[in-house]
Formats: sequence, structure tokens, C-alpha cells
Amino acid sequence: MRPSPPLRQRVLSFIGDDQYNLAERAIHSLDTTELAADSVQDLLTARLSEGSYAIKKLIIGKLAHAPGLHSRTVTGLVSVLNGTNPELTGNVLDLFALHRIGNIDVARHAASLLAKQNGFVARKAYNYLHGLPIQDPYVERQIKIYENKQVKE
Repeated sequence: MRPSPPLRQRVLSFIGDDQYNLAERAIHSLDTTELAADSVQDLLTARLSEGSYAIKKLIIGKLAHAPGLHSRTVTGLVSVLNGTNPELTGNVLDLFALHRIGNIDVARHAASLLAKQNGFVARKAYNYLHGLPIQDPYVERQIKIYENKQVKE
């Protein structure tokens, strides 16, 4: 039995609240059908800018169960790549790889991460880019620089 729309909205309103347990349960209650809806993905992506690290991690993990990511969702997730948390950046790159996001802007942003001092982030960006058939001079150049750097080390 599916919850009524008002009940679903009430449950979703708990995501991002100060009470982690309620937010966690609300996120876990979303099924694949609901995750396919752009409105649900929009809500989850909006919560990334205001939630705690733990909530952000749950949201990114839940989006891995979506049948696909809408373009606004992808755009919203790119902001996480600009963040200071390497683990969340890695999780978003893994999510992009899982959903085979071949958006050129995302690929260029990921390519810029190859030059990061943080080897974990650079490796995640490389793994994401390496699995895509992107033919962009900037991306290809950044990959080549990264690969040459790895050979020297």
C-alpha cells in the first residue's frame, strides 16, 4: 500500500530536520518509484546544501537506488564536488559513474579534480572519467597529465 500524497509530503518534510533519526527514516522510506520522480530528486538535492554530513551521505547513497538522475539533480550534485569533504566528493563521483553521467560540464568539473592534492579525490575522478566515452580536449588533457604524474610517482 502506497502512502497518500499528503502523508508522503509529511514524511519528506522530516528530511533535513534537526532530528537525524526522523530524517534517516524518511530517506530510507523512499522506494525506487518515488526516487524516479524529479520532484523527489529536487527535494533531496536541495537538502544537500543545508543538511549535516550524515544526512548528505544518506541522500547520496539513496540516489544510487534511483533508476536515473534528472539533469537538475546532476547539476545540484556538482556543488558537492566543490565542497571540502573528500568522502562526499568521492561518493558523488561514484554516483555519477554508477548512473553513467556523461554530461560534458560534469566531466570537465571532474577533470579539474585530477589536479587536486588529495589523491583519493583525484583517483575517484579518474575512475569516473576513465569509464566514459567523452571526447573533450580539456578532459583528455587532464587525464593525460594525471596518468603521466602517476607513472612518475
